[in-house]
Amino acid sequence: PLLASRAPTARGKSAVSRCVSFSTRSPEPWIRSRNWALVYGNAGFPEMGVAGAGAATALARGADLAVMLLAVGAGWTRLRIRPREWISAPRRDLARAILRVSGPSYGEVVLMHSAFLTFHTSIFLLGDLAKAANRIAITLESAAFMPAYGLSLATAAAAGRELGRRRTDLAAAAVALALRLALWGSLALAGLYVSLAGPLCGVFVGDHPDRAAILAVAAPTLVVGGLEV
Repeated sequence: PLLASRAPTARGKSAVSRCVSFSTRSPEPWIRSRNWALVYGNAGFPEMGVAGAGAATALARGADLAVMLLAVGAGWTRLRIRPREWISAPRRDLARAILRVSGPSYGEVVLMHSAFLTFHTSIFLLGDLAKAANRIAITLESAAFMPAYGLSLATAAAAGRELGRRRTDLAAAAVALALRLALWGSLALAGLYVSLAGPLCGVFVGDHPDRAAILAVAAPTLVVGGLEV
C-alpha cells in the first residue's frame, strides 16, 4: 500500500513511524502469553507442545497485521491509505527507492539467520545437555539483545524522521543517545552475567536430576555471552 500512496507530509511520516514502531513491539507480549497457554495447556487451551509455540507466533503475527491494516485504513494515524490503494499498481519510483534502501538490510537478515541456523545445528549435534545449557544462556542473554534490537528500531525511526526534515543535528543526537544507552546497558548486563552466572542459570534448572551437569556447561556459556555483550 505504501508504494501506491501519494507522498505523505512530515506529520504523516511521524504517524507512520509510530505505527510501525508499535507494530514491531506489540506481538511479543501476545506471543509470550499464547506460548504459556498453548504450549502448556493453560487457561483452558489444549496442550500442544512445540506446535503450540508455532501457533502462538502465527496468531500474534496475524493479529498484528490486522491492527496495522486497520490503523492505516481507518485513519487512526495522520496518514491514511484507502483499501483501494492496497491492490493498485505500485509506483515504480517508490518501489526502486525502497528496494535500494532495504536491500542491504535484507542481506543482513539473511546472513544473520543463516548464521543462527548453522550455530544451532552445531549445538544440537552436541546432545541434550548442550542444548539445555545453550537454551538457558540464550534466554538470559535475550535481556540484552532484545532491548538493543528495539532500541535500534526506535533510533532508525527517529533519525530517519529528522533526516527527512533536514535536521541532521537532531538525527546525530538520536544516534549518539542510542549508543550511550546501548553502551551502559551492555556494561551493566555483562557485569551481571559474569558475576552471577551460576545463580542466574540455576533459576531455570530447578531441581532437575542433572542440575550440576547442566550448570557446569550453562554457567561458563553465560559468562562468555556476558563478555560478548
